[in-house]
Amino acid sequence: MASLGLGFFVAAFVSAAALRAPPAVAQLRPYYYSSICPNLEVIVRSSVQQSMAQSPISAPAALRLFFHDCAVRSGGPFYEVELGRYDGRLSTKASVVLPHANFTLDQLNAFFSGLGFSQSEMIALSGGHTLGAADCPFFQYRIGTDPTMDPNFASQLNSTCRSNPTSGFAFLDSSPVTFYRNLQAGKGLLGSDQVLYSDVRSRGTVNYYATDQGAFFGDFVAAMTKLGRVGVKTVATGEIRRDCRFPN
Repeated sequence: MASLGLGFFVAAFVSAAALRAPPAVAQLRPYYYSSICPNLEVIVRSSVQQSMAQSPISAPAALRLFFHDCAVRSGGPFYEVELGRYDGRLSTKASVVLPHANFTLDQLNAFFSGLGFSQSEMIALSGGHTLGAADCPFFQYRIGTDPTMDPNFASQLNSTCRSNPTSGFAFLDSSPVTFYRNLQAGKGLLGSDQVLYSDVRSRGTVNYYATDQGAFFGDFVAAMTKLGRVGVKTVATGEIRRDCRFPN
C-alpha cells in the first residue's frame, strides 16, 4: 500500500495536454509495484525525509512535480496513492501549463474546469499551499495596491522584498486550517489564494474549511486522488523510466 500524509505531499498544477484517458486510469492502483519492489513506500519515504532534512524546499518541489505530471510535515490525512503512472518520453517547458498567481476566480475556475475539477475541488487543492515559499515577484505587486491585503501583513512583506525584490521570498508554511483563516484575515500571500475569500462566490467554502479540518482533509484527499488520474499515459504513449531523470 502506498500511503502519504498531507504533510508529505501538500500543492498543485497539471499539464493541460491529454486531459482524460479513461482506459489508462485502470492501470493505476496503490499496489502497482508490490511484486517487483515491495519496500517501495519505505524507500521513497526514507529518501524524501532525508532530502527534507537537507533542503526544506524538497517537499513543495515533489508536490509541484506531481501537479505537473498529472504542490514532510507531521499530521494530516494518510491516504492510498495510486501508482503506475507512466513517464512521458519527451518533456518541454512549453508543454507546462500552470495557473498564474494573479488569477481571478473566473480564471481559476476556467483552468480547473478544463481539467475536470469543480470550484470546491479547486479550493481544496489550494489548501496545499501550506509549505514551501513564493518569490517576491509573485506577490510584491499586491503590496500597497491590493485593498484585500492586511496592512500589517503588507508591511511585513514589503520589508522582506524591499532589499531583494527579485530573489527575496516569503514562506507559505502553515497548517491547512490556518491557511484558510489567513485568507479570512487578508493574509493570503498569493492573489490567486486571497481571491478565494474576497470573491463572495467562493467565500463560503473558505469559511467551511477554516472551521472544519476533517472536512478539508477528506476533500483534499479526494481531489488529490482525482488529480493523479489526469492525463494518465499508457504503455503506447509513455514508459516507466529506469532512471527517473532520463527517458529510457
